[in-house]
Amino acid sequence: MGKLFEAKPYIVAEVGSNWQTREQAIASVGAAKAMGADCVKFQAFTYEALYGSDIGFRYRYSGDGVDTNCPYLPLDWLPALKEKADACGIDFACTAFSPELVAAVDPFVAWHKVASSDLCHPQLLQAIKAKKKPVILSTGASSGGDIRRALAEFQYWFDPNDEDYVADPKCPLIVLLYCISAYPAKTIDLDHLRLLRERFELPIGFSDHSIDIVGHPVEAARRGATVIEKHFTAFPELDTPDRPHSLTPVEFVTMVDFIRGVRRPVIGPTPEERDMLLRHNRRLLATRNIAEGETLEYGRNFGAYRSLVDDTRGLSPFAWSQLQGKRAKLAIERGVGIGPGDFA
Repeated sequence: MGKLFEAKPYIVAEVGSNWQTREQAIASVGAAKAMGADCVKFQAFTYEALYGSDIGFRYRYSGDGVDTNCPYLPLDWLPALKEKADACGIDFACTAFSPELVAAVDPFVAWHKVASSDLCHPQLLQAIKAKKKPVILSTGASSGGDIRRALAEFQYWFDPNDEDYVADPKCPLIVLLYCISAYPAKTIDLDHLRLLRERFELPIGFSDHSIDIVGHPVEAARRGATVIEKHFTAFPELDTPDRPHSLTPVEFVTMVDFIRGVRRPVIGPTPEERDMLLRHNRRLLATRNIAEGETLEYGRNFGAYRSLVDDTRGLSPFAWSQLQGKRAKLAIERGVGIGPGDFA
């Protein structure tokens, strides 16, 4: 799968639990393509696969509805999700959380993802190795020893004499992902990308669980990340487990544009600063009801204040002297911004 390593970088849009119906899951595939991602990814797990039993949680699936407290991805959705991805021209991936689930998702994916929590699961690693496909291995909360042992399962041998890794020709291509296994992650140290690359001499990437839109992903790409994985939700209104650390489509597009160099930093307000620009930044407002023809006087009937509503008319406080002593051309209600054409 050359594309995995040729993209600059390969951007994975992680859907995770951000769906409640089959239609929403399928729609998320199209949204990922529209956002500019190279791949859309889901997760295949059960509570039995994670905990050894259902521990009181029961899978409830009827028709197109899935209990949001137990968002298992029904395996019979995989063909439709893959078909949608193929139609859109985007890669499809699905993290499997047990050897049995590896077998279930394998016909639909070109590479396998190992979640950080499963890096120490040799039976799962062996099941993935047997599929002879590229592997993206997430390293959150793992020690160097854990990573070394996981690589050994894929036939990467560690030579203690020269501290180097030698791969058997039959072993799969592997990318190591730096990530912080916290949701959302707050402490990101991208120097770990260098540490992973120098220690293990493998391609590196970044699984970003923070809510940062541009800073960390762009810097990770600059530092050589070949893969960047980020959660997103096509349905921000849904209360799902992954919603707190997921980008909206608009935010994801912004991230992709900056990573690809389509959009570059400029001095000026961003879409994220809309509330600051329209409501919290001071602007010239009427401080009392102003009658048509009344003389404008700073401090008496107008001043520089925040607005209680989104205001697109109020002039910058820097323009106060342009209003001073002028007459209102129309009646202006208290709290309303004074803009061009309101005075003469």
